[in-house]
Amino acid sequence: MEADIIVHCLKDSLDEKSCEEFREDYFNNNVRDGMFRIRVSLESGFSPKSMEHDHWALYIENTRGIQIEPAGIICSDIKAVQDSVYSEYRQANIPRSILRRDITLSFERTTFFGEDLFGSDNQYILFVMSHKQNTVARVGWKLSGKTK
Repeated sequence: MEADIIVHCLKDSLDEKSCEEFREDYFNNNVRDGMFRIRVSLESGFSPKSMEHDHWALYIENTRGIQIEPAGIICSDIKAVQDSVYSEYRQANIPRSILRRDITLSFERTTFFGEDLFGSDNQYILFVMSHKQNTVARVGWKLSGKTK
């Protein structure tokens, strides 16, 4: 979240006081006790359907391989932006529309089994994004858990 705050403050050239006010508002609106979040930024040149969260299986895995679904999902609006791709065949930049959307997933820090996902028994967390049982993205975060 700190990266989001810094980007916003720099983009809008906020002074220190305004940036602190933004940081406080941001935390009040985005931080929930006992939860953590993962934001996925999607970009596609295809159908808006590919930007829908229910098109994908989105979950995390703990060190033991247990898959955990998000407790909540928030999607931003889909925005179309113009971009161009250089074509050597035509020797020109070809304009195209690209769709963008953020999907924010909220997860309970403590699992159904009472396990703290950031506890000492969990070495890492994997975020998995798949479609029709084919993994298309897999991102891991090493935690401070015990090494074996």
